[in-house]
Amino acid sequence: MKWEQVQTAERQGEGYHTLTAGQRRYLVVKRILGWLIAAGACLVFSPVLAAVAVAVKVDSPGPVLFRQKRVGKDKRLFEIYKFRTMRTDTPKNQPTHLLADPEAYITRVGRVLRKTSLDELPQLFNTLKGEMYLVGPRPALWNQEDLIAQRDRYGVHQIAPGLTGWAQINGRDELEIPVKAALDGEYLRRMGLAMDVRCLLGTVVAVLRRDGVVEGGTGRIQSRETPRLLLVANVAKEHVCKFHRPTLRALREAGWVADVACHMDAPVEEASCCYPMPWRRNPFHPGTVAGVVKLRRLLRQGAYDVLYCHTPTGALVARLAVVGGKPRPQV
Repeated sequence: MKWEQVQTAERQGEGYHTLTAGQRRYLVVKRILGWLIAAGACLVFSPVLAAVAVAVKVDSPGPVLFRQKRVGKDKRLFEIYKFRTMRTDTPKNQPTHLLADPEAYITRVGRVLRKTSLDELPQLFNTLKGEMYLVGPRPALWNQEDLIAQRDRYGVHQIAPGLTGWAQINGRDELEIPVKAALDGEYLRRMGLAMDVRCLLGTVVAVLRRDGVVEGGTGRIQSRETPRLLLVANVAKEHVCKFHRPTLRALREAGWVADVACHMDAPVEEASCCYPMPWRRNPFHPGTVAGVVKLRRLLRQGAYDVLYCHTPTGALVARLAVVGGKPRPQV
């Protein structure tokens, strides 16, 4: 479902949905089946759970599990469980996409867990406790007021959240909040055994292909009414902070989304999002090739209209990254 489809659905009045009698009966079956599957999964994946717990503990100081307040059924708060993937000094109760540099806080093991979705496995215990279903809208942070408000328009909070859902197999982190909420609303209208099986099978495929996983979270697919620019620079401290802060501010004031990709040796508050890259000022630095590969993966998501380069190294990396790629932004 694209942005245009969301607008069409709203114009046609496909908004708030009240659960039907059949759907209410199905919720009982859904809870029982979910509990049985979660219990079986805990037994089957117990070696994996133990191995991941050890890896998290060895990789960085701090607890194995990460606990956070989330919004559940009828907007009641509950504590969600995940394997910890970020450092203990990460700002608390803040969505990943609102961090200036999300990747700077992610641990080495955490990066693997996020890409494979293994960090979500402890939520099987949330399912056993009756706080979540296997399939349903992903639980919002207690302070994600924009997502909560959008979901209210569709009646999404009538049901408990899920470990995976319709939005997760249709874009996941790439989705804008209105699109994600609309997909959650679509799931609510179509909720039933066939829909849940479709979501579970789609999740297996999405995890294997790593579809929609973007650090920086919500909203990497944008309406093209909002133009997007990526500044490809050498280093933050000696380049972006010295010469490009006024440009980034002006672009954002003009309605652009302006992100930065460079060696992040200093924070860049003026950027909408920052992507740390391994290259340096010297184009012959060992990190240049790895940086081209990393930038190429980022650009494959099709999130940018323009790449802005102001140095020889930035221009070299950007032009190599877009060779043969689709969609191709203007450099």
